[in-house]
Amino acid sequence: MKSIKNRLQNTELALLALWVNIRSDMPKGIERVVEEMMEDYFKSQISLGSKITTSFIKNKTMELKKYQEFTQSVALYPKEMEDAYLSTGLAAEAGELCTIYAKYFRGDFDKEVLKGRASKEIGDVLWFLSQICNSLDFSLQDILEENVNKLTSRKERGVIKGDGDER
Repeated sequence: MKSIKNRLQNTELALLALWVNIRSDMPKGIERVVEEMMEDYFKSQISLGSKITTSFIKNKTMELKKYQEFTQSVALYPKEMEDAYLSTGLAAEAGELCTIYAKYFRGDFDKEVLKGRASKEIGDVLWFLSQICNSLDFSLQDILEENVNKLTSRKERGVIKGDGDER
């Protein structure tokens, strides 16, 4: 049963990724038909990932908490290797993003191709960051607020430029 649930969740994730990547290129009428078909599919599912995905498609936005729950629902790795898997996975995805930029700077493709390729890798980086937050019992919201407070303080004190975390 767990294998079937995992396959369903992977299918849902693939459908969501497909939707996010192609919907901007669709004529509006077709976009709505595909959106309705996907909503019908996700409404028929009972997993957490489906409920979150349906909400995302319907509202075209996702709260950080729901995204963090969603990433947990599709996470497949051995828990005893969680720290190693997440830290090396994040490094690998960040490296893939850097590779895309290197090819862009080399002139292999234009800004539009960069945007398309980079968005996929940024999504992968975000997935790993969300899972790291889950593993450390942090919320993405708390991390973002902490970062905003830190940067606001630096700006107010005139130390945005410089080195070190404690400036």
